[in-house]
Amino acid sequence: MNMKGFVIIGIILLLSLGGFFWYRSAQSKSTDTTKESIDTTKKPTNTPTPKETRKNAYSIEILNGSGIEGEAGRTQELLKGAGYNIVSTDNADNYDYGETVIRAGSSINEKWLDALRKKLGNKYSVQSKTENLNASDSDADVVVIVGNLDDNGDSMVEATPIEDTTPTPTPSPEPTII
Repeated sequence: MNMKGFVIIGIILLLSLGGFFWYRSAQSKSTDTTKESIDTTKKPTNTPTPKETRKNAYSIEILNGSGIEGEAGRTQELLKGAGYNIVSTDNADNYDYGETVIRAGSSINEKWLDALRKKLGNKYSVQSKTENLNASDSDADVVVIVGNLDDNGDSMVEATPIEDTTPTPTPSPEPTII
């Protein structure tokens, strides 16, 4: 072979080696880009969410302040059926409660109280503000005093007709003259 053939073969070899290295560097860059996109993608984090308070986490005492016989028992069934922990029912100090009242200590979870208020609100008119419960007032964590207004604010007390107590005069027999 002559010198010209060696030069041509050398140039082809150099071009082939250059093409090979260029191809490898392009492959390396695309792999690096893939790695970067994988590394820079937002990975899901296992951030703990606030623990939801179980419905039966607190004890509830239900007092009938409506004057409607058995209303505390019906409320007990409503809340027990929803998973709440009812420890007792009784009569309130009076039957003059219109709205249902929730009394709770300061340590009771607000979201739990909101859920209780919502459940009771499906049947009763419930005060929007929770009243403070002194520890000496009850052994339960929460006291619910059932009022006599339904969820629309209407009275649940059935009106009883007023009987007329005025005596109706009975006609007295008149003497007959023969």
